[in-house]
Amino acid sequence: AYKQFDVFLKEAKKIHNDFRCYDDALSFIIEKREVEKRKSGLEKILKKNPDFYNTLLKVKLLPYQNHGVTFAVKAGRSLIADDMGLGKTLQAIATAEVMKNLSGMKTVLVICPTSLKYQWKSEIEKFTNSTITIVEGNLLQRELIYKNDTSFYKIVSYNAAIRDVAFINKMQFDLLILDEAQRIKNWQTVTAKSIKNIQTKYCVVLTGTPLENKLEELYSIIQMIDPLKLGAMFRFVYQHQIKA
Repeated sequence: AYKQFDVFLKEAKKIHNDFRCYDDALSFIIEKREVEKRKSGLEKILKKNPDFYNTLLKVKLLPYQNHGVTFAVKAGRSLIADDMGLGKTLQAIATAEVMKNLSGMKTVLVICPTSLKYQWKSEIEKFTNSTITIVEGNLLQRELIYKNDTSFYKIVSYNAAIRDVAFINKMQFDLLILDEAQRIKNWQTVTAKSIKNIQTKYCVVLTGTPLENKLEELYSIIQMIDPLKLGAMFRFVYQHQIKA
């Protein structure tokens, strides 16, 4: 009953003046409301125009890619873990374009390995008409790009991003696309700890690399999407492994 939460609060306060709603609970309710609003808005658009995604792109999505984009847009924060060659990059770009059209999203940060920065730029140019800037140079140069550049997409390497967390958080990017997310599968590394400190409202995490049946690797990647999602399960299994 997320939509009726305001009524619940009023009635609860009538019972006792000391009743309070903590910020984390209120944030959770607001997030759930936004998800429902985004879902219903997207469903209405797709009902009127089933080809909506393809009107925003220069290419036509395959059915499973349509499904992936719908999932990512509705979820807000998601993991796309298709095998290599199935178009995870395209799905992430399409998600950004749909959210820009749906909710007026203005800024996207793509974090990827250094060797893939220009490939990402080329893919975005091939699939969309959106503006793109690669964030590179020394620390001061990168700071100026974050502050002054108005491109919809900014692309930065993992190596630079772990040094730029403070600048990135100041800019309050709407969406983070994290490519090759196996880079954060070891939750004890500096890279994983730094990247997980980046704060964005929406997030699409991409990986096509098998996690080799290690629960802690899956847990580390899912933390980027929702720190609490697998927490209880991970603690339970980890404790039992120690006992064994």
